[in-house]
Amino acid sequence: MRQSAPRRLSSSRLVIEALEGIRSQPTRSLFMAMGTLVGVSAVVVVLGLTATANAQISETFSAQSSTLVTAELEPVSGPARFPDDAEKRAAKVDGVQAAGIVANLALDDEASVHPGGPEDGVDPPRVSGVSPGYFEVVDAPLVQGRLIDDALANQPVAVVGERAAARLGITDVEDQTLIELGDRQFLVIGILGPPRRDQVSAGDILVSQSFVRSWLTTNNYLERMLVTTRVGAGEVVARQLPTAVDPFHPGEVIAAYPERPRVVDDAVSADLRLLFLLLAAVSVLVASLGIANVTLMSVRERRREIGLRRALGARRTHIVGQFLVEAALLGGLGGAAGGALGQLLVVAVSVQREWTPTLDPVLTLASAPAGVLVGVLAGLYPAIRAAMVQPLEALRPAD
Repeated sequence: MRQSAPRRLSSSRLVIEALEGIRSQPTRSLFMAMGTLVGVSAVVVVLGLTATANAQISETFSAQSSTLVTAELEPVSGPARFPDDAEKRAAKVDGVQAAGIVANLALDDEASVHPGGPEDGVDPPRVSGVSPGYFEVVDAPLVQGRLIDDALANQPVAVVGERAAARLGITDVEDQTLIELGDRQFLVIGILGPPRRDQVSAGDILVSQSFVRSWLTTNNYLERMLVTTRVGAGEVVARQLPTAVDPFHPGEVIAAYPERPRVVDDAVSADLRLLFLLLAAVSVLVASLGIANVTLMSVRERRREIGLRRALGARRTHIVGQFLVEAALLGGLGGAAGGALGQLLVVAVSVQREWTPTLDPVLTLASAPAGVLVGVLAGLYPAIRAAMVQPLEALRPAD
């Protein structure tokens, strides 16, 4: 009489049989573990790089936008001008690093260039009057020539941004190019590269603010003061700047500190995280399908073994348990390796980009359990297919 198989298989015995199944098929076991490794490492890399990128964005904002204070004058009829020594007064405010003035000019005639000129159909660039301190504020690299300094403040000279130079056909300041603005000609002495701040005005034709004041006595333009501060000092400087610039009429100076709304920052971070999580989920899904496919092939190859075990009394639950434990062990191993690999990739990318990596230890600790979950879910259907194998399969010849 056949001895009946036990209704339950001990956990230790189940693990031993699962390990034996893994050992008997090392190649397929390796592919299953690799599938989990790829999926988990993709999640870790995506989340790690998202956190690192968000931190880098915040740091960049603090180093640039949050350190820039803008001051404007109350609109009045006629030119709105700061006091002649406004920059020196602003520089005395604690926390200020540099100050400059810029004014966009409304000229009746378009700029023309001698020799050369703008290409047909190309809109001419705007013209702005700037003080020498403006160039330090915008932090733009000098591509060619020199900048407008105190020695040239009262001279008809111009510095152009790269975009303006391209529109006007200016390629070399050594050509002694002249730009005609209204009734004056300005000698181009320098070309600026992309600025870190005030990207709009810094791409214009830039002439001396002091020269503009004596040249355009009736032109209606509005000056703006740009002030760079130390990190964290922007809000205090914005409060003190109006009194420092014009102590007799502080109410006519409006200073603004571009503090980034926290709710917008959180929304952007959440959107980025959601987007990258969706990409990571796709990677996990692809890896899971790969694991399921490899497991199904393993079931097909092991059907004689499974049929023999069924003939000897193994229950369907025993077969399901063995395949699920195999998938869990391989998934946990691949998940742990994927978590470590993902963190290394985050560090490598951060070092290459000169970022500070943001690593979450929870991701590493959760990698192995996540791998187990992925392995079990991916191996559930193949395990059920294995349990449906009939004992007669043990008598069929192998393919």
